Amino acid sequence: MKKLTMVSCSVVLVLISLMTGIYTYNQKIERTRVSQQPYVKQQAKEEKILAEKEAKAEAKRKAEEKAIYEKHKGETLIYSPMGDSLAFGYFSTSESRRYINVLGQLIHDKLGYNVKIEGDKLSGATVWNNGIPDLNWVKNQQPDLVTIEYGTNDLDKNDTRHYVSPSKFKRGLEIMIDKLRNSPKKPKIILLTTWNKWDPSIPYDNAIKAVGKQKRVPVADLSTIWRNYQGVVSIPGLKTYQYYEHHDLSDR
Repeated sequence: MKKLTMVSCSVVLVLISLMTGIYTYNQKIERTRVSQQPYVKQQAKEEKILAEKEAKAEAKRKAEEKAIYEKHKGETLIYSPMGDSLAFGYFSTSESRRYINVLGQLIHDKLGYNVKIEGDKLSGATVWNNGIPDLNWVKNQQPDLVTIEYGTNDLDKNDTRHYVSPSKFKRGLEIMIDKLRNSPKKPKIILLTTWNKWDPSIPYDNAIKAVGKQKRVPVADLSTIWRNYQGVVSIPGLKTYQYYEHHDLSDR
């Protein structure tokens, strides 16, 4: 009997100790929670303020976009892309997916212009064989925007008709920009780098970027597309709208 009584007492003591420990722990948790309440409230307040600022900024951006769109809605913008097969669309899955058409649609959607695409686009085109000789024809189109996309054929050492050194290629771009800027309408000009030639592209892309910096012309770096994504180079069996297979796809 004494043994059972002692066991019971021990159990009671253990339970009391446990309950005391639990109570003490809960008290600590509660004190911590209470002490953190001001910080939690402050954080919630700051997050709310930030969310309100972001919402206002987004509303302002949309309002500005709408104002720009309404300002130019119905106006015609003449876009004259100059380039090789990439501009022509040999490697696009449809005509509407050529980068020149995608850009034209984007200009319409964001800025309101009705974009009329003219330009000089030819497979195998280069700066000296096509770009410079066709400048007067393009200038007569009176473009508001010109994109210049050469270099992919210019760098091909196996093609003696097209190949030029990076320095001569650079000089050709400078001539094109100067002549376009000398036209009465003075179009906006954008340069594009070469497409999918890996290491041979580097000196020509550098030349394009150097001209862009020198002439203060924006440069669209296409290498950020084809260097970093698998499947952009070739998708076996997929036909382009120009009926080519196993080629680079400019709309991927």
